[in-house]
Amino acid sequence: HFRDPKKTVLWQTLNSGLDSFIERSETRGQFLPGVVKSEVNAFLECGILENGFSKLGCTTCGHVRALAFSCKRRGICPSCGGRRMNQTAANLVDQTIPDIPIRQWVISFPHKIRFWIANTPADTSRVLKIITRVINRFYQEKYKTRGRKNGTKVGSICFIQRFGGSVNLNPHFHIIYADGVWQEENTQLKFTSRKKVTNQDIENVCIRIFQRVERAYEKAMRDMEHSFGREYLGESIGGKNAKKIGKLFNPPWAPPAGNLVSYVNGYSLHAGVRIGKNKKEDLEQLLRYVARPAVSNKRLKLTEHGKIQLELKNKFFDGTTHLEFTQDEFIKRLISLIPPARSNLVRYFGVFAPRFKRRNEVVRTPIPPKASESNKAEKENGNGKRSYWIPYVELMKRSFKVDVSECLKCGGEIELLSMVLDPVEIKAVLKSLGLSGKEEAAFFHEDRGPPTEEIAGNFDYDFDQSCW
Repeated sequence: HFRDPKKTVLWQTLNSGLDSFIERSETRGQFLPGVVKSEVNAFLECGILENGFSKLGCTTCGHVRALAFSCKRRGICPSCGGRRMNQTAANLVDQTIPDIPIRQWVISFPHKIRFWIANTPADTSRVLKIITRVINRFYQEKYKTRGRKNGTKVGSICFIQRFGGSVNLNPHFHIIYADGVWQEENTQLKFTSRKKVTNQDIENVCIRIFQRVERAYEKAMRDMEHSFGREYLGESIGGKNAKKIGKLFNPPWAPPAGNLVSYVNGYSLHAGVRIGKNKKEDLEQLLRYVARPAVSNKRLKLTEHGKIQLELKNKFFDGTTHLEFTQDEFIKRLISLIPPARSNLVRYFGVFAPRFKRRNEVVRTPIPPKASESNKAEKENGNGKRSYWIPYVELMKRSFKVDVSECLKCGGEIELLSMVLDPVEIKAVLKSLGLSGKEEAAFFHEDRGPPTEEIAGNFDYDFDQSCW
């Protein structure tokens, strides 16, 4: 029931091969940025008891446990990524998204656009702004033709995913849209849903996105500057350095097809996933899927020859079920997935945006007036807690039906005894607990939660493979 980071393929690969990889890269004049090094170093310390831990004890039987500290990073750590995934989904369902129909729009791009938007947050924001404007217009135009008043409001939440199903660099957007618009009636905002979306609608939206993003790309190429890792980004996007296991044949290329799917010159758009009104469990499952971490420990294993083998979540069209990498090839893919510094991976638009003046009339849990001042005062007194941050014990109960506040031996209540930070004390406490050379941390859980078949419907197209 406990996880040991040192036993995972991901930890072993980075711990044994990163230093030599960096050394060989720097001799060729290829230098990694500080954000990549700090992210990997933090991951290598995540869940390791020798770096410090919380000492927990049972109030009934006195059984003592050690809970290792986490890195709380968002790049390649499956454990912290899973924590962030469940926290984000729970917060949006409980406090932000009201009881309205929700539609997911998934947009992926050709290789040249992936490489462009993977470099800096500014490039990503530029493309995302274009896409949200096009989809906003799609929702608003329907109500203008009905003769209603202008000034309709749209709300969306975008999740930026940098990874594909083969742990390759594939920046694409999962945008959760309120499937309708808000209009003012008698000084109040009233929501009107849009139930019918046709294949022609999706094709028209995809064409508009293609035209406007291409214009922005051509303009940006005149003064484009790459932030870091240009060689690694290109290799990871192409995905040509992996050995395919289980490949049966070379299928002819065919554009993706299906209900509410459109493909235009490498731009892929899907809007077939819709969650109806008052379906909180389905919505939370979908949000977990779009907020999932990049890497899953369960899908990685080492071969007899020391290579890394990745099990694909969905097999490729040619029958491929696994990909095999050398250590350097796999590390190149991992470091390309780490987002640049100061780059938000979750963006809020329209009525869900923090600066929307009438946001409290829309969201499920309104923010009290002058909340910022009260929170600031509470922080100064040492009592401040963010309302959207769900405690670890409650989140584990909600996500995995596990009560970590109960003693494993007698079922008594667990309480925090102390924080062990001194190296000498760490060694002594671990020796007294019989944990020298062992790891004991939080309950092991799944790294990701894909949507159920009821949510996905009959949709079986894997967007991680689009434009391959």
